[in-house]
Amino acid sequence: MIVESLEKLGLYAPHIPHLADGLACLAAHRDDPAPARYEFSGGYMMLQEGTTRPVDDGDYEAHRAYLDVQVVLGGGETVIWADIDALTPTGSYDAAKDKIMLAGAGVPVRIDPGMCYVCWPHDAHKACRCLTEPGPFRKAVIKLAIEK
Repeated sequence: MIVESLEKLGLYAPHIPHLADGLACLAAHRDDPAPARYEFSGGYMMLQEGTTRPVDDGDYEAHRAYLDVQVVLGGGETVIWADIDALTPTGSYDAAKDKIMLAGAGVPVRIDPGMCYVCWPHDAHKACRCLTEPGPFRKAVIKLAIEK
């Protein structure tokens, strides 16, 4: 998992397919007032908002067809990270949802506004979590197609 400031995320564009298009989509829509989904060449972006949940709530997820680029725009969150090899699947891979669910222990990482993280296929993650009290978040989840 890469944790970076949004300001510097563009430095990875030469190395991450479709990242430049995803960042252009974010720039065009980051201030849109309601949650929505936007398509772009090589992927899509979802604006999301909600309330964080306790770290022990739910399982991890990991993806095979898309990289996850999660950008916190407001509020904040703790993401719990683990390598998928250290976790136990709780179901089989769902290709239609590009998701496998896993259980186990991981490492909490605080993500504040202006920060982002990139999850590769080996990066299991529990997003939108809190270590203490639940709080609001607003974020963009940019899905970048993995070229095979």
